[in-house]
Amino acid sequence: MSRYQTRYRAIQDFEARDEILRKIWEEHKRSLDPENPRDFIDEYLIRMQSNDTNDSSFCERQLYQIVRDLFVAGTETTSSTLRWAMLVFAHRPNIQRKVHEEVKKVIGDGLPSMKHKDDTPYVSAFILELMRHRTLAPLAVPHATVRNVTFRGYDMAKGQMVLPNIWAVHHDPKNFENPSEFNPERFLDEDGKFNKHRRVIPFSVGPRFCLGEQLARMEIFLFLTSIVQRFEIVPDSSRPLPELDDGNSGLTEVPKMFDVSFKARI
Repeated sequence: MSRYQTRYRAIQDFEARDEILRKIWEEHKRSLDPENPRDFIDEYLIRMQSNDTNDSSFCERQLYQIVRDLFVAGTETTSSTLRWAMLVFAHRPNIQRKVHEEVKKVIGDGLPSMKHKDDTPYVSAFILELMRHRTLAPLAVPHATVRNVTFRGYDMAKGQMVLPNIWAVHHDPKNFENPSEFNPERFLDEDGKFNKHRRVIPFSVGPRFCLGEQLARMEIFLFLTSIVQRFEIVPDSSRPLPELDDGNSGLTEVPKMFDVSFKARI
């Protein structure tokens, strides 16, 4: 697919997303009951209609931006991370086996919760390696300078767009030995304890890092352990899997379409 085809496809996707969101809040406006708000959109619409505020920031445009951010940053990113995990499991059954063995030992048949996280070092190492190796947002999101600044000999004017290259940090051999290799053990010490690495920065760094980091980490841990606890991920023998380093690039790096079977564990 050429650069222009990719751009056209991206525009189509954005328009389809915007149409879905428009239908959602139009339906909320039609069925709004101020006495019985159902969700965030209802609460926001009620605030917009309130006579108690003159805050112009409560408007439909701002509502759209917030809902879009919740959808894109809070839903698509987590689901894409889990899709990468399923692809890794299909490619590397030995890694899937180690994750399952730890989940079975620590959680058993009970309901996974965050209280189990500190007792599952291999799961934590797998998730961290997943976020490093398959950097979901290679260039994060655009930021801008708030004043004129000089950085390492480069002059940047106030308002200059800045894109942090997170992928380069995650794949720098100075930071990680054999960075192209998917290896959760790199984050385990010789005693099998989890070692978090300060240069794995999938949520960016600094005061403008991703606000949803803590929620995303919890979601990925809970969803992943729940899936592995109940199912074995098996590749479809009739359809070849895409390679682990071959994704569809855009604002996020997502895996190409693939087929796997979820085999119930007995």
